[in-house]
Order: sequence, then C-alpha cells, then structure tokens
Amino acid sequence: MSARPEEADERSEIGHFESDALVSSRKQGAMMTYVDRKSGYGLVELMDNRKAATFNQVSLETFKVIPIKFIKTFTSDNGKNFQDLKSSKKN
Repeated sequence: MSARPEEADERSEIGHFESDALVSSRKQGAMMTYVDRKSGYGLVELMDNRKAATFNQVSLETFKVIPIKFIKTFTSDNGKNFQDLKSSKKN
C-alpha cells in the first residue's frame, strides 16, 4: 500500500519528490538523487557515507535551494540510508 498522494502518483502537480541512492563501486560513499515527479527537475548530492544521519543532513541542505511552497511530499525506497527519514524536519 502506498501512502503517496494521488497527485504524486498521477504526476499532476509539482512538489512531489522521489529519492534514490547510487552507491559507489567501493560501497563507501553514495550519490543521492532527488527528482520532482511532474517536472523531472533533479538534484544530486554526494555523501561521504551511507548512514541515515548523513542522508538526513544532506537532504535538508539540498532542499534549502527550493522554496518551501514547491515541496509537498518526499518518497524514498526502504534502503538503510532512509531508515530514519521521519525523524528529520525542514528548518
């Protein structure tokens, strides 16, 4: 069952982001991708490690460049770097 809103599933409005991690061949660091489902606008950030706390910090910093009115939802997979996602809040 998906908790994703209908607007995100239908790609009918801007502001619904999806995130994924691309892990380095040595499995030390990662590259995080954030893509708006409607527009395809993407952001990419490097991470020194794949810990949940690092992911949260990088995500909060990355999304500071987007006005809050354009951020509605954020969906990620069930990888270990996303396990503590709910504990972070945008400041």
